[in-house]
Amino acid sequence: SKEALNEEYIPFLIESGYKVILIIRDPRDVLSSMNRGKGELYYGDIRPTLFNIRNWRKSVAYAIEFEDDKNFLLIQYENLIENPTDELNAVFDFLNVGNISAEHFSETIKDQDGNEWKSNSSFVSKSNITKDSIGTYKKELDESTVKYIETVAGPEMIYLGYLNSFANNYEDIINSFKEPFSITRKEIPIDY
Repeated sequence: SKEALNEEYIPFLIESGYKVILIIRDPRDVLSSMNRGKGELYYGDIRPTLFNIRNWRKSVAYAIEFEDDKNFLLIQYENLIENPTDELNAVFDFLNVGNISAEHFSETIKDQDGNEWKSNSSFVSKSNITKDSIGTYKKELDESTVKYIETVAGPEMIYLGYLNSFANNYEDIINSFKEPFSITRKEIPIDY
C-alpha cells in the first residue's frame, strides 16, 4: 500500500512475530508522485509538503528502530527498480521461499491471476519495471521545494544515501519556503 499510516502497525506486527517489509523511496520523488500526475487518485486530496515530509521521516525512523530485527527488512525503492532480481531474491530469502531468475523480468510481468500486471504509477502505467520513476522530482518540483525537502529530511536522506551533505543555510530555506501546492484537505489547516 502507498499509505504511510499503515506503518503504525510495524511495532505490533514485529512484536507478534510477523515479518515486515518496508519500502522507502527518495522523498523528493515521493512528493512528486503524490502531488503531480495521478497522485490524488492514489493518495487522495493534496496534503501540505511538511505533513508529507514528516510522514516520510517517520518511515525512516521505523527503519532505524528495527534495522537489526530478524523480522524486519528495509528495501529502498530505487534498488528494487534498478536491480529487481537481486532485491526480490533478498525478499524471498527473508520470507524463506524460493528465488527467481533474471529472465523473470525479461517479459511482461503477470499478476497473481496470470493477467498482465500494470504499475500504479502517478505518471505512466506500464506492465514492466522501468527506471522512469526515479528522479521524477527533477522535472516535477521547483528548486525551492527540492531544497526544502532536502533540508527538513536531510539527516534521514543522508542516512539512506539520498543526499551527501546538509544545507548550511537551513533556516533561510525553511523560513522562505512557500507551499507550492493547493492544499485541498479540509481536515488539515492551510497554515500547517
